[in-house]
Amino acid sequence: MKLLARMKQAGVIVRDVMKDLTREKASETQKAVAEMITAQTIDFISSQDGISAKEIMEVSRAIKDCTQVSINADKYIREQLGQKAEAAVEKIVEIGKKKNLDSRTLKMIREQIYGIVA
Repeated sequence: MKLLARMKQAGVIVRDVMKDLTREKASETQKAVAEMITAQTIDFISSQDGISAKEIMEVSRAIKDCTQVSINADKYIREQLGQKAEAAVEKIVEIGKKKNLDSRTLKMIREQIYGIVA
């Protein structure tokens, strides 16, 4: 059960890291860590004989927490990309109007930007 204790500790660390998710923390590394912990947890549970219902529940909770970390990281990254795209569109429209670009050209540029982040 030493491994289960280490996994619980890893879950505590992951939850602590993700509680104040910022741009600097939302990285592929965090997602990879969450996926790695989930894989280790599944490997652990499948190798155990005579595991109790309470232990299964704890392992299931750890898997849920790790999965949620991955989902939150993806969601945060998508939100950041959307905000950046919106800011870029606003800036391009502003510049385009100053340069007398027609509305059709500006529409095509906006569609290209939104297509990148969609």
